[in-house]
Amino acid sequence: MDSLAEFWDHADDTDPVRMRVEMEHMLAAASYSDARALFERASLADFLGDEAAAVPLYEASLSGGLDDDRENQARIQLASSLRNVGRPHDALRVLRDFEFANQYIPARDAFVALTLWDIGDAAQALRSALQAASPATGKYRRAIGAYAAEIIHTTRGKSMIDNAFDPHELLEQSRIGVLATIKSSGLPQLSPVTPFYDRAADTILISVTEGRAKTANLRRDPRAALEVTNADGTAWATAEGTVTLTGPGTSPNSPEIEALVDYYRAAAGEHPDWNEYRAVMVADRRVLVTIAVTHIYGQSLT
Repeated sequence: MDSLAEFWDHADDTDPVRMRVEMEHMLAAASYSDARALFERASLADFLGDEAAAVPLYEASLSGGLDDDRENQARIQLASSLRNVGRPHDALRVLRDFEFANQYIPARDAFVALTLWDIGDAAQALRSALQAASPATGKYRRAIGAYAAEIIHTTRGKSMIDNAFDPHELLEQSRIGVLATIKSSGLPQLSPVTPFYDRAADTILISVTEGRAKTANLRRDPRAALEVTNADGTAWATAEGTVTLTGPGTSPNSPEIEALVDYYRAAAGEHPDWNEYRAVMVADRRVLVTIAVTHIYGQSLT
């Protein structure tokens, strides 16, 4: 057994300092390629719960050229880390833009299922989970595979996805919502806002005013949640994520004001007087909130 294999057999996340020191000693003593060393460092960061550090190391190892088996492992582990740092769409790209070896396909399908669940696509997540389980289903493998292939259809030929409630759609349609930020006391601050959800980018844009409680809360703690409901209150959707603040701008043509112009165009179209809009954004000290969405969920009561 080589030293790295033995290291992983006895890995213990209760002593991260010792593990990092041992890893560096082994990598220095052996003639591993740069890509392999990056992969092992990424795997250790991942194992120790530091996915944010693992992601760039995995990406660098893949760019450096891993052998086939470790490229399969690195892609699955990178996708897992991307999920955990709130980048589910990037995780799906990593899993789908590569032809995995047969022995890794069930693991790929399992992580695809988890990621689809993260972004709210429950029917496709179930289908992928059944595909992942297929090798272990014995003589029922053929039947379960057929059910997985057909799971998005009802017996009447209608798409389950078409019929099912999709919280993403409600977020896209909503222009009124309640933003939850976190006060210094730890209690939530609830504020009515006018959001715009960009589904392709998986971000929510909101215009707020500098100096208000919600803005101060976000400068201290960037975690936020937005809830919207339909007109009669029979369906709701919640998006959670981490916020970036842009502004306030100090001149009508500053980048901060341009960001607010882009937000208005996306949410409402062309303004009748852009000069007036820009001047008001400066005078009111408006700030653009961008929520990088990490989790969306909701329910319809009908």
